[in-house]
Amino acid sequence: MRKRNRRAYIRWAAFCAAALTLAALRVPLDAGVL
Repeated sequence: MRKRNRRAYIRWAAFCAAALTLAALRVPLDAGVL
């Protein structure tokens, strides 16, 4: 496990958090539109 793994993990965690947030916001928006 090198230092690069930590940065990659942080980026992956941030990406997942953003994806989950967008998905959580998109569901009610789509439900409201449809």
